[in-house]
Amino acid sequence: MLALIISRTHLRHTLGILYVYLLGLLVTAAVSALTAVWVNRRTADRAGTIMIVLLAIHTVMALLAAGQLLVPSLELKVLIARLWFTLVLVTPIVWVAFAVYFTGREFWLTNPVWAVLIAFAVGLAGILWTEPIHGLLFVEHTIVAEPFRHYAPTWTSATTALILVSNIPVALGFGLLFHMHLFSRRATWRQSGALLFGMLAIFVPSSLSTTPYVPIQGFPYGVFGTGIFGVVISYGLFKQRMFGVVPLARDTIFASLDDGVCIVDADHRVVDFNDAMAALFPGLDDAVGEQLSETYPELLADSTRATAGPGEPQRLLPMQADDEQSGPFASVIELSTATGPRTIRVRVSDITSGGEPRGYVLVLRDVTALEAYASELEQKTEQLEQFASVLSHDLRNPVSVAHGSVTIAQDQRNSEHLETALNALERIDETISDMLTLAKDEVAVAETEPVSLRAVADDAWETSETGPNTLRNEVNESVSIQADRSRLQRLLENLFRNAVEHGGDTVTVGTDDDVFFVEDNGSGIPEADRESVLEYGYSGGDSTGFGLTIVASIADAHGWSLSITDGEDGGARFNFETVTPDTSETAPPATD
Repeated sequence: MLALIISRTHLRHTLGILYVYLLGLLVTAAVSALTAVWVNRRTADRAGTIMIVLLAIHTVMALLAAGQLLVPSLELKVLIARLWFTLVLVTPIVWVAFAVYFTGREFWLTNPVWAVLIAFAVGLAGILWTEPIHGLLFVEHTIVAEPFRHYAPTWTSATTALILVSNIPVALGFGLLFHMHLFSRRATWRQSGALLFGMLAIFVPSSLSTTPYVPIQGFPYGVFGTGIFGVVISYGLFKQRMFGVVPLARDTIFASLDDGVCIVDADHRVVDFNDAMAALFPGLDDAVGEQLSETYPELLADSTRATAGPGEPQRLLPMQADDEQSGPFASVIELSTATGPRTIRVRVSDITSGGEPRGYVLVLRDVTALEAYASELEQKTEQLEQFASVLSHDLRNPVSVAHGSVTIAQDQRNSEHLETALNALERIDETISDMLTLAKDEVAVAETEPVSLRAVADDAWETSETGPNTLRNEVNESVSIQADRSRLQRLLENLFRNAVEHGGDTVTVGTDDDVFFVEDNGSGIPEADRESVLEYGYSGGDSTGFGLTIVASIADAHGWSLSITDGEDGGARFNFETVTPDTSETAPPATD
């Protein structure tokens, strides 16, 4: 009776262990199969297709291992073992092909190389299936009863050698992925790391299968590792979009680009980006696998968030209509950086596979210099239009007057008409001179130097036609500003002439913190006219109307801000702001 109880207990224990192994093998097969289906739905590229084949082989191997435990006869167990072992010998070829495609080296797989790989696999399989003839691989085939009935062949050293030779392609594939892991970044670093971990999950238990460290020596524990491999691939699909965008030697391509490049999948999750992109958006380092709307919504067209940190998007410009723009992405953004605002244009290209959208490539180009050049061209165009206007109006009238006066003088021999013609010609000469001066002064100042404002004001007064009027120079001799001296003197000369022409008999030059001003006691400028007096051709008298326009152009060329207010004695006061005083010891002294 006791023996019966012990026997039943032992049977239940044996069946319990068997069921655990069977359940593990079936779960492994299910994981591999489901992962293969998922990969099939997520990719149509070559690397993904080969991964599907590899996962299908893992599924069949797990089912064969389970079937071997269930069949009763030794002959069936040996047959199933031979089928399973065939897959073991063929799998390395599939694995190395996957590694080659995944790392972007598909050019390696020429027809001769494929022929060698296939011949290699067929040769190994041929050695296995002819084993009953040559008997080099197994000493005997037996069934062991503990802890449950299972197949336990006795291998020869030739079998070990055969396994080692078959794993040469595995080592090559492992090396390719390891190289990618060492010398790649971010997304591909994580992808290759996940694949290496999955590979080790198969290799380690396989290596321990024939050691005393496992419950059943000779059992193919590496099959359980294929289940872990499937889980790793699932993680790569979900988190890293492993086959959404295949690397294809991304490091070489990315390293050659000065533009920022960001790859996102169809769900707008960040897949990868290059160093130039990371410099623009530092937070992307931790954003791989995250939604773009959660990390940098500024890149999306419907975003309204604005930030102002250095290197962060400061303001999102409106989405521009662009037939080449794809997806809901902004086409232009503006960044605030340590060197000032930068204008970034975003170009988007679709990534498709098998006609299905797989993601987007965002290329961000810094167009700040181009925008500045376009603005300069626009300014030059405006100058040309204004020049044409001057030729059409301001010069045509004096020419007509001169022509008519000369004609009358010829007929009547009247000197008064000749004087009128001379005045008209002088006005033409002044207009041309002012136009040339204006064209030169509108060009941005390239180089500046510390200039004594007091000395320049004195020189400008001496070279201006100011008559008996008085200059009150209140600038301290130690005050200097960074400026182009000749242009600054021309600015002051025009202001002095303007003051005298409008009835001012005293002109004052002074400073107030980082502002210098020129003030007169003339008739002043009405508040409603203070903007228009700086425009082309504005004139309240017989002048050409370019004097104050030249003043405004010189101020703009220096980056100064010009404003007009009332003077203390009722005249006009011209204030030049954003002037950085130079108080260095090397500043030139004022000259009397």
